[in-house]
Amino acid sequence: MARSRSRLENGDHDDDLYAYFNKSVTAVQAHADHFEQEYARPALRTSQEFFDERPIAATFIVIFSFLSFIPVASFLGLSLFAVASITIIALTSTIIASATVVLTLLSLLILTLMMTLAASAVLTLSGISLYSFWSLANLVREHGRTGISRWMEHMSTCIFGDLSTPYSSPRLREIHDHDAEWSDSEDAPNESDVKLEPLDIPYHGSEPDTPVNEDEPTTFG
Repeated sequence: MARSRSRLENGDHDDDLYAYFNKSVTAVQAHADHFEQEYARPALRTSQEFFDERPIAATFIVIFSFLSFIPVASFLGLSLFAVASITIIALTSTIIASATVVLTLLSLLILTLMMTLAASAVLTLSGISLYSFWSLANLVREHGRTGISRWMEHMSTCIFGDLSTPYSSPRLREIHDHDAEWSDSEDAPNESDVKLEPLDIPYHGSEPDTPVNEDEPTTFG
């Protein structure tokens, strides 16, 4: 049953292909007939009439056309080849020239940066050396032999920084002190949180025998 169904499907597929092929052949034949009726036969009829009327001119035109076909075809082929070749060569040359210019400028930039780096290092070392000699001479003149040790400590601090304290910079030390003061102020008790309790102070005077009426005015003498 399955085989018969597959055969039927294959047969339908073959019929579709055959119908499509017939339609294609019919369409091509229709276009060929149209070209023949509209262009080929009128051209042949006109050529035949022209040859009957002017046989010498027609013969010359036929021979000239036949002999000119190869030069014209060669001209068109060589022209297209030249245009394509020049275009490809121009694009390739442009890419190569652009890459060459960019690489040259990049090389000059790298060389300039290396020279700038070397000059910066030389100037920095020269400045450090001059400052070192000046500082050594100044400290030795002021403190004598102890100036050498002071100079070594000073240069070590200038080069490596003050490693003894974590806040060697004045700005960092100021920030640290400000943070410490702020934390101390936060740890201090707030006035609103302090409760004032009344003090029990004993009274040593004599109490009056009769209560005093506060509404009556007090008279003296």
